[in-house]
Amino acid sequence: MADMASLQPLQFADDPMDEDHAAGSTGPSAVTTEDLLDNLDQYRIYALDGDTAANWRPAIDADNNPDPSRRKSSKSRFPCIRSYHQEPNCPYILPDDVPEGARLNVQHQFFKHIYTTNYRGPSEQALERGGLRVLDVGYGSGIWLAEMSRDFPNCEYFGVDVSIGIWARTFSEEMPSVKIFQGNVTEGLPFADNTFDYVHQHNVALGITTDSWDAVISELHRVTKPGGFIDLSEVDLTPQPNLGPTSVRFYAGLLQALGARRVDTNAGRRLRSLVDSHGGFACAKDVRLCLPVGDWDGSKQLGVLWKEDVRRQLSAMREFGRAVFGGGERWWEEFVNDVVEEQAELKCFVNDYRVWAQKAF
Repeated sequence: MADMASLQPLQFADDPMDEDHAAGSTGPSAVTTEDLLDNLDQYRIYALDGDTAANWRPAIDADNNPDPSRRKSSKSRFPCIRSYHQEPNCPYILPDDVPEGARLNVQHQFFKHIYTTNYRGPSEQALERGGLRVLDVGYGSGIWLAEMSRDFPNCEYFGVDVSIGIWARTFSEEMPSVKIFQGNVTEGLPFADNTFDYVHQHNVALGITTDSWDAVISELHRVTKPGGFIDLSEVDLTPQPNLGPTSVRFYAGLLQALGARRVDTNAGRRLRSLVDSHGGFACAKDVRLCLPVGDWDGSKQLGVLWKEDVRRQLSAMREFGRAVFGGGERWWEEFVNDVVEEQAELKCFVNDYRVWAQKAF
């Protein structure tokens, strides 16, 4: 893995496409991402019907491991031993286990590097001075809380997630100053009004239904103190600007199946409008950062690292993906690899959207 300290940040940009990129990223079999999104029914390929996709749950035993009859030997390239959260009202499809935590940790370092800090909103001076109450909604592996509590130890930290799971011991042993809670933001956070000076929420869109987003913004507003900040970011699931035939097949099936689960796969694009339409925030700012899949734009290791994260995230969707498309384990890994390599060849990128705003006094 590349040394993060040696890498240069990506440039913030309105659009990474120039004439050379536009000319080099299309082909006779490529379709634009917008065409795919606007005409999704034309590309329907997946094996599940809508009701089955909507109600999909991983096959697990009582210990939250996949059905023992489906486990593979230790020699298998694709061991089917993954753990998942058990929140019935959350559509999240990714695992909740050590390999997923490792992926989230690498992804965190990637975003920290390209944004240069872990935070947007409160000033460094305010964090160093201390006394702030900080909340991470959907804390995942807990790495953001770990680094913030290390860098700014005079603040008080809280985390909430639909699944405490395997991370509970890590928090209690290594970060006793961080208080964690189990809860679903769509059903209300377990905190009083006006509790936090800074509320952070990063990449939780797969766990939030489209019709819940307004309630989520309202709940974040409720627990934030007047004058406090919210800091939200989401990555588009679908790459831009053009997709080849393998990617069209992949994303047509995946987007329709997620749509059946009422997941908003374009939540990142709507973040700013969601915050603005709430009406309770002032001084909102936003940025869109374009992340290349591969090293085609000169970002070198950063593009390669992002390409690998895309690969690992799609690979982690294996149980859901196999159910959607009806393929086997080896087929899924090969399918994912072909999709990612095609994206790199067509010079695709993914948009990351970040919005931070101050609660009105």
